[in-house]
Amino acid sequence: MFKNAPEHVLEAILKIYTRLTRKSTRTACRKIIRNFITQNQHRIVCKPKTGRILPDPVGKVFNLGEIYNNLNSEYFSGNLDIHITWSHKPNKRLMGTWKDTGSEKNLIRINRLLDAKKVPSYYINYLVYHEMLHEVFKQRVVNGRVQRHPKEFRKLERNFPLYQKACKWQKEHLD
Repeated sequence: MFKNAPEHVLEAILKIYTRLTRKSTRTACRKIIRNFITQNQHRIVCKPKTGRILPDPVGKVFNLGEIYNNLNSEYFSGNLDIHITWSHKPNKRLMGTWKDTGSEKNLIRINRLLDAKKVPSYYINYLVYHEMLHEVFKQRVVNGRVQRHPKEFRKLERNFPLYQKACKWQKEHLD
């Protein structure tokens, strides 16, 4: 995307990575870069899909496929069609992700570290529900910023029956 970017965009990129640049200048540069990205997203060239085999959604403790199907039926009238699986590798920071794969089915990955007896099922259910909401409210760019959790997303997320309990567990055990 930046291969043929105008000089002022390339200068903005350099200024952001120069520690001597003032904060106000870096803020202005970020705005220039975001605007350029918004106007040129069609130029992004994605790597071809490798056809990597997804791990089995049936873990040692939790069956993500079963959880996904139950939540899809109960909260989304069975309308979502997403692959769900455990992550290939454990990650200490990221609990779950939703990814727009560019193919007919998008992908939810749940951190393999959470497939443990010490993790309550209500937390896994909440996490899968949260990632499913990303399929409904896909990220968008508003005023040059990527918005992943709009107000409507947060409202539905809080409607999840054990939302408070799941957030409390996450704060106590994963922060």
